Amino acid sequence: MRLMKILATVAGLCLFAAAPRVAAVTVALQPTAQTINPGAHVFLDLVISGLGANSAPSLGAFTLELTYNPAILTAGAVTFGTGLDLGIAGSVQSVDLSTPGTVWLAEISLETAADLELNQPGEFTLATLDFLGLGVGVSPVTFSLVDLSDASGSTLPDVGSLPGSVTVTTVPESGSSALLLGIVLLAWGVGKKERRPTPSAVSPNRPAGPSADSE
Repeated sequence: MRLMKILATVAGLCLFAAAPRVAAVTVALQPTAQTINPGAHVFLDLVISGLGANSAPSLGAFTLELTYNPAILTAGAVTFGTGLDLGIAGSVQSVDLSTPGTVWLAEISLETAADLELNQPGEFTLATLDFLGLGVGVSPVTFSLVDLSDASGSTLPDVGSLPGSVTVTTVPESGSSALLLGIVLLAWGVGKKERRPTPSAVSPNRPAGPSADSE
């Protein structure tokens, strides 16, 4: 009986070790998929979730690197959120867009650990990325580096990431299609009205001809 308990315990530990680990903290691109026309801008939010809501663990610093297809998109700007800059001591922010196909950004909070843990929500936007559509196609936007630290400077474990994608197409957007359809229908209606025959006018001073019943 004791041997059976030991074997059952060992089997349970093996199953636990083999089970996939779910990331406690996740950085995701939102929306995950968007479609734009060439020359149009698209905005992707870097959203972190899984932190403590106004409690530990909180985020004290992050370094992220993302890659995309430079033949389809070009990175235009990065706007940081306010999760690490509470307006008390501020934060240090860095961005590098010099390499085509790569976005590198980092931020280190100068706020105290107590202030971060007291004021930081469990989910918030780290930054917003601005891309411009160049060529037609689909460009994945993926994470090549995700490095997160808590308010005390320790590395956050079990960090996951969720990529996104942007489709650049020449198909007119729904608003343009509706406008084009309205113009076509208007032109068709005007043309039909101009082709409509007008009834022959009868002079009020001219008597009408005899009817068949009067003969």
